[in-house]
Amino acid sequence: MDRSIDYEKKLADQISNAANGRLSDREAYASFVAFASKKLNLASQLKTDKNRVDELNRRIRSSGIEDKKFEMIFDTLVDALEFNMDQDLLGRICERLNMTSFKSGQFLTPYPVGKFMAEINISELDTSKQKDIQNIADPCCGTGVMLIAAANVIRERGMPLKNYMMYAQDIDQTMALSCYIQLALQGVPGMVVIGDSLQPSTTPPMLMDEGNAWMLPMTYYYHPELLVDIKSKARKLDKQRKADMLER
Repeated sequence: MDRSIDYEKKLADQISNAANGRLSDREAYASFVAFASKKLNLASQLKTDKNRVDELNRRIRSSGIEDKKFEMIFDTLVDALEFNMDQDLLGRICERLNMTSFKSGQFLTPYPVGKFMAEINISELDTSKQKDIQNIADPCCGTGVMLIAAANVIRERGMPLKNYMMYAQDIDQTMALSCYIQLALQGVPGMVVIGDSLQPSTTPPMLMDEGNAWMLPMTYYYHPELLVDIKSKARKLDKQRKADMLER
C-alpha cells in the first residue's frame, strides 16, 4: 500500500481505461459493480440463487471487459479502503465519472455531512452487554455514505459492530450494489435491498440472501445461525442439479 497513490484517481482511470471507448464510463462501472458483488456475495459463490448469478454473469460478459481487469480494479479498491476506511470512495468515483447530476436526479451526500449526522445520531452508550441488536437503516442509501459513516463512528467510539445491523435500500441497482460492496469491505453486518422503499412488497419477509435482498458477508460471522438456511439451500440445489443431469 503506497501512501503517495491517489486511489480515487487511480480507480476512476482504471474504470475508464477498461471501457476502452466501447462502453460509457457508467456502463463500465456498472459491470465492475456486478463483478465485485458476485465476488463478495456468499450466495452467489454457492450459486444458491441461480437467477441472480446468471443475471450478474450476463452483465459481466456483455461488457467485454476481461476478468483480470476487473480483478485489478477490485484490488485497487481494497487497497484504497485499507488505507482509509473513513470515506465514501465509490460515491466519489461515481461523481468523478459524471454518474450523478441534476438531470439524473441523483445527488450523493458529501461524506463529512454523513459523518456529522452519524456523530449526532449514534448513541454514546456502549451496547456490548445488551442482547438487543440495534438497527440502523437508510431507505435511500445511494453508495452507502450514511451507513459507512455510522460504522466508522461506532468503531471510533469503541462499540462492537456485531451489536448493530445495517439495512440499506435503493431503487437504483448500481447504487445499491455499490453500497453493498463498500459495506462488505468495511466488515459491516446487515442487508442491502434493491427496490423502491415506498413499496412494501420490496421488503424481504425474512433474512434470506436471494432475489433483491443481499446479505452482507459479516452477517454470517456475527450470526452463524443464518448460515444454516443458506447451506441447506445450497445442498438441496446441488442434489437437484445432479438429479437433473442423471435424467438427461
